[in-house]
Amino acid sequence: MRKNDIPGRFAFKAQFLGGVEDWLNPGDSAIVSPDGKMVVGPVRHEEKILQARIDFRQLRGPRWQLDVAGHYARPDVFSLTADRALRPMVRAAEAPPKPEEPPGEQ
Repeated sequence: MRKNDIPGRFAFKAQFLGGVEDWLNPGDSAIVSPDGKMVVGPVRHEEKILQARIDFRQLRGPRWQLDVAGHYARPDVFSLTADRALRPMVRAAEAPPKPEEPPGEQ
């Protein structure tokens, strides 16, 4: 993403990105094989579409390497709790109460 991709009408652009020359996010896009080898990329400071052919037979072994339902599942350590109560998405923060003045300083 480049600085010029953000329209100038947004006030934060000048405020926060004034010192940025060109690239906000330089990319580093890549395609990595299931065994962790770099297939394409990384591509940096360039707009480019990456593509690669993948042999889906290579996925068989790596799928067994991460056993999320087996020995990594730790019900003795982790649990999921869902609070189903309805809550508003946006709430106004109340101003904190002002501290009281000590006696004699009024």
